[in-house]
Amino acid sequence: MPARTASRSSARLVGSVRPRLLTPPLRPLNRKTSRGYEMVEFAEMIGEPLLPWQKFLAKHALELNPDGTYRFRTVLVLVGRQNGKSQSKRLVSLWRMYMDGARTLLGVAQDVALAREQWSICQETIHACPDLEAEWGGVRNVNGDERFWLRSGARYLIKAANRRAGRGYSIDEVTIDELRTQTDWSAWSAISKTTMAKPNAQLWAMSNAGDDESVVLNQLRDAALSGRDPSIGLFEWSAPDGCELDDPRAWQQANPGLGYVISEQAIRSALGTDPPEVFRCLDVNTPVLTACGTMLIGKLQVGDAVKGTSGEWVGVAGTSETHVGRDCYRVTLNDGRSIVCDADHLWTVRDRRRPRPGFETLTTADLISRGITYHNPGMNYDVRNFSLPPVAPLDGPDAELPVHPYLLGLWLGDGARRSATLFVEARDADHIAARMEAAGAKITTRAKDSAHCERFGFQVGQPGAFTTALRSLGIYPQMAFREAAAGDFRKFVPDVYLTGSLAQRLDLLRGLMDADGTVTARAGRCCFVNTNAELIAGVRRLVRSLGWKTSELEAGQYGQSHHLPRLSVDFTPRPGEPCPVTLPRKAERIRAARGPRDVRPVTIASIEPVPSVPVRCIQVDAADSLFLAGDLVPTHNTEVLCQRVDHLDAAVDASAWKACADAQGSLRGQKDRLAACLDVAPDGAHATLAAAAMLTDGRVRVQVIKAWRSTDEARFQLAQVLDELAPVQFAWYPSGPAAALAPILRARPNSIELTGGKVGEACQGLADLATTRRAVHPDDPLLNAHIASSSKLHTGDGWRFTRRGAGHCDAAYAAAGAAYLAQTMPAPSKQGLRILRY
Repeated sequence: MPARTASRSSARLVGSVRPRLLTPPLRPLNRKTSRGYEMVEFAEMIGEPLLPWQKFLAKHALELNPDGTYRFRTVLVLVGRQNGKSQSKRLVSLWRMYMDGARTLLGVAQDVALAREQWSICQETIHACPDLEAEWGGVRNVNGDERFWLRSGARYLIKAANRRAGRGYSIDEVTIDELRTQTDWSAWSAISKTTMAKPNAQLWAMSNAGDDESVVLNQLRDAALSGRDPSIGLFEWSAPDGCELDDPRAWQQANPGLGYVISEQAIRSALGTDPPEVFRCLDVNTPVLTACGTMLIGKLQVGDAVKGTSGEWVGVAGTSETHVGRDCYRVTLNDGRSIVCDADHLWTVRDRRRPRPGFETLTTADLISRGITYHNPGMNYDVRNFSLPPVAPLDGPDAELPVHPYLLGLWLGDGARRSATLFVEARDADHIAARMEAAGAKITTRAKDSAHCERFGFQVGQPGAFTTALRSLGIYPQMAFREAAAGDFRKFVPDVYLTGSLAQRLDLLRGLMDADGTVTARAGRCCFVNTNAELIAGVRRLVRSLGWKTSELEAGQYGQSHHLPRLSVDFTPRPGEPCPVTLPRKAERIRAARGPRDVRPVTIASIEPVPSVPVRCIQVDAADSLFLAGDLVPTHNTEVLCQRVDHLDAAVDASAWKACADAQGSLRGQKDRLAACLDVAPDGAHATLAAAAMLTDGRVRVQVIKAWRSTDEARFQLAQVLDELAPVQFAWYPSGPAAALAPILRARPNSIELTGGKVGEACQGLADLATTRRAVHPDDPLLNAHIASSSKLHTGDGWRFTRRGAGHCDAAYAAAGAAYLAQTMPAPSKQGLRILRY
């Protein structure tokens, strides 16, 4: 192998044009037997010439029957990521709209954000080409009804891949992105029926390789390979099963874009010396937003959940060892954010110097060699070359917050540091008072502080509850106020508020902006100004998490002593986006804005060498291979070879668990039948308290109550959490890592120790509840990740949970124990009805 690799090193390594597995044509392909030749010419005419493998795919996928209809009703394309399959399919769709007479096209994906991205790039392609632009009709961009159309009447719609997708439409062409994510037939059954009435319809399914849970992909692939269904065309660029990861021939076979949009150096850097799960590395001290708050990448484990560019949580599927001695660089973006990585770290970027640039994957070293900027002779200035992909607003389920986010935003912006007191402009006082009361606050005092300012005293719930809540968030010190120094009172945005739902974070920003924000009259530009650098950093991250671009700015000085730096967060909402203020006078300025809106992309401003630091990488289960690191910077993790992998011995069926999700329900009203369980990860770096209750319909609802990053955190907070929860029964596993907390756990009333066979009964019981759809859970990303990270450890005829690799599964154990108690505890006693007899 080394000798063969060396002999090839002097020649350019390019991807294979011909797929490893394919459905062969029925007759020689030419202009009479395939319309792919016309499609290839169309791509060249609009300035987006196809790669060699894309031309091969077009000519074969658009093969004709003798009667002139398309041979394939279903086109199944399997190819590794970042090779250009999305561009290929986009151009086929545009050709069908403009040249082939297709009237209705539908793009679907499990995550509708993926379909929306292709839909949006289609529009960019149209607007960039005068010939295509001349036929433009219009666009409708309403959630649930997103489409654009041409003057000819052709239209392109997008939907989420579910059983309602395409209902009511008769479709000429359907594009399904990442088919491997469909673990049941519900979406496919609905979508495939939309093409039945069209004699020349096609359904294109694009995907990377799947696993055992990819039931739709696997069955279609098998049907094509066996010839059972001649209407399915299979075109699979993949590495042979069992090949070595460092075999260049496998790279060529799996990556047809190699040498065009993927560099050989990127693959060699990723696979040259690292184990299979290691791809590219970041500084171990890089912060990453997780479902449990911000953690360093050096501390992440398999099963943790991080944010992807779609705004949703994605699971950490693998981690690497920590590496030292590598060449490291600081990559700085044009908005001031920066991240430290090694020379081999991969980036998904758009090279703006290339005609019709699309996103490609390059190493840090590749970016340096191409040049970060280039000189524009016409404008006589340097232009930044590489732009990063956009990041959707982050979203997720509502978080359990001790203070309403709008109230916390008001107080952080204009609240007294040591009390529940607000200072508001007199002209806004009535509006702010009404909003505070709607958020659950009671105004206890209201007085004039000056001619233009009023002072509000307020409380939330019982007297002192607001102070207690701030203390639990770390804003107030744990000690008595009289013993605390001024520096012990910190105003900042707590992590739990950055991991809340989009609506919760928007409420937090509205409170901040109502209190201490301004809006410019002409451009509608929003600005939050403060002298507190820690608060400004949190607000900046909050704004970015909502999808707005902002920069780090410092302008002048102000403050009582006029020596503090004036820091600001600036951003500009675009039409149709949520309004970040509630005050009518500020909201009106945004609505009436006439100036330009900042829609420029985020670009790489500089890459500078820094002293070598320890680096580490993670592998994420994201369709685009991207996750957010540092200050929400989109960074890469890719699959180099397209190979099917067998699903590990999963403890809980993934599709069944997903089907049990119910984000609307809760355990409220179940106090008389509430059970709880605690478990700790073997490394002591994570602990979870879960609760469960038997519902009246016989189902068992489970959910995570609290999670900690260490046993030390749990030791100091567990008693208070359990006192507030007040479960009827409480369980733990004394033979496992939870034994570290045994003195505390045994002292709890109604404490039950799950030992011996009960451990297996609890684990197998939760899996059975999911399979029979008798489990209910709130779709919590932490619990989902730990369930997904749990495999079976077989003991005798049974099994219990065990973690995959170095991940955590303590949340799965805690949920299993709570569900076990909920099913075995005695039914709550009912008050008998006394009958009076006369």
